Amino acid sequence: MRQGLTFIYGDMGSGKSLHGVLDAYIAYSLGHKVYSNMKSLRVPHEFVDLWTLLEEAEHPRLGGQEKKFMLLDEVQTIADGYAPPSNPYIRKLRILFSQFRKRHINLDYISQFSTGPHYSLRHLTNNLIACDAIYNFGEDEPIRIDYYWTELKRHGMSKMRHGAYSWTRDMFTFLYPLYDTFEITEAPTIE
Repeated sequence: MRQGLTFIYGDMGSGKSLHGVLDAYIAYSLGHKVYSNMKSLRVPHEFVDLWTLLEEAEHPRLGGQEKKFMLLDEVQTIADGYAPPSNPYIRKLRILFSQFRKRHINLDYISQFSTGPHYSLRHLTNNLIACDAIYNFGEDEPIRIDYYWTELKRHGMSKMRHGAYSWTRDMFTFLYPLYDTFEITEAPTIE
């Protein structure tokens, strides 16, 4: 399992959320407590929303030695890439993201666009995964998703290593019961 923060991005239908679900399933299988903002995630987890995350930034309760995994889908709805850095929500999330390693939390966060989440959050990222779905409506391989990943140095964002891997029918058959791919994530109401 990857350590630290992983940013997963790609077009609609490219398998971003499905990859996050696989990571959540692996984390749960390894005994990690799972947190997610996906209401349709069928891996045992605790639901977290923007307000829970902001509360965590100010009043930590996820500390301790227990290993944790957090999956945040459609992260641009809570941490828009075009928000000013002085935005209080972005500031609190930046503090929280930077403390995840100390709190034994691995995080996958997902967005359609590589610029979706705020730059200050992307700067803390350890791994980038770009998703690309290839649809071959044939008998042997109806669909394939290719994942291109890059491990980053914390400062300077230079590449350390990169690679690619693919999923085919067996992985989809395994994962689909764990996630409803037609979920719609709504942006929180700002008061």
